[in-house]
Amino acid sequence: MHMSALRILLIDDDQVTRKALEFKLGSQGYEVVSAATGSAALKSATEQKPDLMILDLKLDSDPLDSMRDGFTLLGWMRRMVPDCNFPVIIHTIGATEEVEARAQAEGVYAVLQKSGDVQKILDTVRQALEAGGEASAAAV
Repeated sequence: MHMSALRILLIDDDQVTRKALEFKLGSQGYEVVSAATGSAALKSATEQKPDLMILDLKLDSDPLDSMRDGFTLLGWMRRMVPDCNFPVIIHTIGATEEVEARAQAEGVYAVLQKSGDVQKILDTVRQALEAGGEASAAAV
């Protein structure tokens, strides 16, 4: 892997989803760092300095983890990670209007409904990186 690969932090507690996205994003030349829990994601964001983050909102894998909600995790990340200004794409099963409104208020780039449409994720990742992460919170 050459040094210029853009790094994506992928946070999803569902292993099947995570592995499928890791493979697809990796095949597009991205370096993918993945995490299943909020605390692991926070550690990865601090150490790996991602260029973009794909975030699931429900992280149920560890009942002892206080950061099982994606928005809570995002708040912690923005407080604790230096230069945490990378674009964020929320990838969730519950992309409701309420989620979209909160995402927009939080400066999230886009909210994607989990649908298995990997091309939509790849397109949104590319657009977010090209736009430099300017928040649109467009539901796509």
